[in-house]
Amino acid sequence: PALGNFPGYVRPRARTAVAVMTTVGLLVVSSVTGAETASEAYRRGDFDIALREFEFQANAGDRIAQNNLGVMYLKGRGVDVDYRSARDWFTAAAEQDLAGAMFNLGIMSLRGYGQVPDAKAASQWFGKAAERGDHEAQFFLALQYTRGNGVKQSRSEEHTSELQSP
Repeated sequence: PALGNFPGYVRPRARTAVAVMTTVGLLVVSSVTGAETASEAYRRGDFDIALREFEFQANAGDRIAQNNLGVMYLKGRGVDVDYRSARDWFTAAAEQDLAGAMFNLGIMSLRGYGQVPDAKAASQWFGKAAERGDHEAQFFLALQYTRGNGVKQSRSEEHTSELQSP
């Protein structure tokens, strides 16, 4: 599955943004016109523009942009694959309660991206994201319970209902 439903966590929007960084007194101007948004640039493969815009938004605290930057570092889109940076950006977004970022941290833990695989940590992240309604996390958590991977094995409907056919 796509990590954190990447396209679903991208907010397409045209914007002209001006931010004053009071701590250093630096004026930063980022302008994108018309269809030139970060998400649209990503979709068409223009990762340089996507990276620049997501970085601007992420550094301003936008949790969705933080998650999307994590995806770019995880997949090596416009940057070298860097699991530490991916984890840092996902963590920043997860700390702002973004379920998709929590799911991504679960996938990184489960598959061992940049770390030793940790099924228990993966299950914890899937649980946090599942509580917030992330369907992919609910499915992965149900698999964890069914297999007893990182959690006590359980085949109760409470833990495995996401594995049922609709």
